[in-house]
Amino acid sequence: MIRTLAAASAQISSVRVSLVLMKVLTFAVSVVVLVCVAGLRPAAAQAAQPEQPRIYVAVGVGPGALTSTSTERFSNAVAISGTIGSRLTNCLHLVVGADMMYMARSSDPSHSLSATSVAVGLRWTPIPTLHLRAMAGIAIVETQLYGSVIDFDADGDAGLAAGAALAWLPMQRRDYSAGFEVGDQLIFNNGELRQGIGAMLLVQLSMPTGRRRASPPPAAPVVAASGSSSR
Repeated sequence: MIRTLAAASAQISSVRVSLVLMKVLTFAVSVVVLVCVAGLRPAAAQAAQPEQPRIYVAVGVGPGALTSTSTERFSNAVAISGTIGSRLTNCLHLVVGADMMYMARSSDPSHSLSATSVAVGLRWTPIPTLHLRAMAGIAIVETQLYGSVIDFDADGDAGLAAGAALAWLPMQRRDYSAGFEVGDQLIFNNGELRQGIGAMLLVQLSMPTGRRRASPPPAAPVVAASGSSSR
C-alpha cells in the first residue's frame, strides 16, 4: 500500500513538473515569436509608426484573483503592477517591473495570501494604443493574518514567475497615456503552481522621445533685382 501511494505521488509530481515545463516552454516560444515579429516588420511600417517614448513608467491597480494551490479555485485579490521601460527599437522596449497579488484567501481561512514578483522582459507596441508585455523572473509568496496590512511575522517562500499582459491605452497625451491592462501570471514554488490574473486601470508617464530636430534657419528674403532701362 505504501509503495503504491509513493508511486502515485511520484507520478503526480512528474506530471506537475511536465506541465510546468510545458508552460515555461510555451512562454519562451511566445517571447521569441514576439521579438521576431517586432524585428521583421517592413521598413515602411516602422517608418509609419509614431515614435515611442524613450523611457516610460507605468502603474496599474485593479481587481484580481489568485489560486493558493494548483488544484484550488481562484480567490479575489487586489492586483498592482509597476513597470519601467527603456526603448530598444521604435516598437520594442526592455521592461523591468513588479506585479503583486494582495489579500487573497489562503487554504487557511484565518490567513491571506500575497504573491509579489520581480521580473524582466519585453514590451511590443504594434500601434500607439496597444501593447503586449511578456516577463519572467522571481516571486515571493507570503501568508499573513487575514486583514493585516503589514505582518512582520509573515511566512514567505521564493519561486519562479512568468507572465504576460495586454494593454489598451485609448487616452493619448504628449507626456502620459491611460487605459486598461489585463494580465496572467504563473508562479511556481514549493512544488505548487499558482496562477494570478488581474484587470487594472493603467497610467503611463512618458519621458521625452529624445533630441528634437533642429528647425531649419529661416530662408533669406528674395529680393528681385530691378534694372533701370535707358532709352
